[in-house]
Amino acid sequence: MLLNLEIVGKQIKYESLLIDIFIFLVFIPAFLSIVFYSHLNERFVLYLADPTLFTLYFSNFAHSGFLHFFDNILAYVVIIPIIFLLRTNRKRFYVDMVLIFSLTPFMVSFFTVMFVPARTSLGFSGIVAALIAYYLFSVYEFTQKQLRVCLNYSVLILIFGFSFLFVLIQYALAGYAVIDYIILLSFLLLLLLPDSLKEMARAYRSMKKMSHQKKGKITVIMISVFMFVSYSLAIILFLILFPLELATPTGQTNILGHLIGYCAGLILPILYRRTTACEYQNY
Repeated sequence: MLLNLEIVGKQIKYESLLIDIFIFLVFIPAFLSIVFYSHLNERFVLYLADPTLFTLYFSNFAHSGFLHFFDNILAYVVIIPIIFLLRTNRKRFYVDMVLIFSLTPFMVSFFTVMFVPARTSLGFSGIVAALIAYYLFSVYEFTQKQLRVCLNYSVLILIFGFSFLFVLIQYALAGYAVIDYIILLSFLLLLLLPDSLKEMARAYRSMKKMSHQKKGKITVIMISVFMFVSYSLAIILFLILFPLELATPTGQTNILGHLIGYCAGLILPILYRRTTACEYQNY
């Protein structure tokens, strides 16, 4: 009887994985491909002087050319499997994805219409940016699970803030007028730092406690390596979203859209977690 339950459990997990693969690695890339290679691509274009609810949303699934399309598809199919490996709760993951795919397009398009001086807007990169942010979020949740500790999200915001500060410094050195933003962001990060240090101390105490357990030192070393590699990758991926040369072969890079998408990928799951209980303490 127990063996039968184990077999059924494995079958359910296998079927769930197949559903996940179909939705995120078959259906969504197929939808993007159908849009790009059909007349829908032109219909989805957002004209900033004449926006509609339809184009505010669906312009995020159209592309200006093959390189634009290929770059976004490639980034998407690389980041999604990594998120699969890191997720700690399938139900919460699906709620997060519904929030990201339903709200991020409107958020990106709204700020583009309001603040970007261009004629048209289109591209999946805002959603890709949200998924890159969600990768960082997933790493943070996975870290909590491994450390068996519930942390608030101040450390997560701090990582994002310092990454963005580095981007702004790069733009300042390149001659862009962003000094005011650097000063403001630095001030906000200083306000956030004390709470973040407390959370880091809690994580350290959890690791120290684990190190005294059987094979605990090996576990702590593995977690430390995972954290270093994963958070470093998260920062690198963030920096890639903000090139110094905004004019590219695929058109003008909408860095505001990338920023709004990234913020959505962090804020939406954090807001959702505020409605649920932490499940990592004494995991």
